[in-house]
Amino acid sequence: MGALRTVTTTQLVRAGVGFVRLIDRDVVEPSNLQRQSLYDEQDAQMGRAKAEAAAQKLKMANGDVAIEALTEDVTWRNAEHLLSDVDVIVDGTDNFRVRYLTQNHEPLSNSVGTGDVWNNEFHFVRLGSPKKDCPCCARHQFSSLEARTDGLTVSRCGRQTVQVHPSQGLAKPLAEIADRLKRVGDVRHNGNLLRLDLGDVPVSLFTNGRALIHGVEDEAAAKSIYSRYIGW
Repeated sequence: MGALRTVTTTQLVRAGVGFVRLIDRDVVEPSNLQRQSLYDEQDAQMGRAKAEAAAQKLKMANGDVAIEALTEDVTWRNAEHLLSDVDVIVDGTDNFRVRYLTQNHEPLSNSVGTGDVWNNEFHFVRLGSPKKDCPCCARHQFSSLEARTDGLTVSRCGRQTVQVHPSQGLAKPLAEIADRLKRVGDVRHNGNLLRLDLGDVPVSLFTNGRALIHGVEDEAAAKSIYSRYIGW
């Protein structure tokens, strides 16, 4: 539910598509507002989950459309459950791990493209032949893409946020965790999301134990913050 999909879902809902499921693992931040048109400053100040904030705005645009908001991280474990019962999937993901779950390899291009939209010029440079001993290009062994494990941390592109996703969920409900964390920072929470403000490092914690550590880029630092304030 980033820049392109906030526009796409707006058009789908206003057109009267009967059912729309919104899936996003992220929360709204001030840096999103210049391009992600469904959100506003209050959403960013509250650190609201993007799927939930978008659903609220879309329901006001067309109350006849059924909208389901899921604050989930799409992985190989849950993709079939989340995506198999809909007619059309509109892919707005920002990482290759999810994109390769469509198994749609045919459209892939063996070239690098650049576009100058001001002058309406587009150029494509084809890549050379693969090295015979290259595991990926020649042997088609994609160990990272085929790994059936979920990494503990995932660095987000384009901004200072690291996702921490432990293998096990939270040991206590969000309400109990919120009471404990009030001693170390400003805490806001609802049934689905807890927001801890540690000054330069806000933390967004979800009910399944997944957390977004904002203001950091180092995975080790994110793990340390998670372990210190939330626990494993």
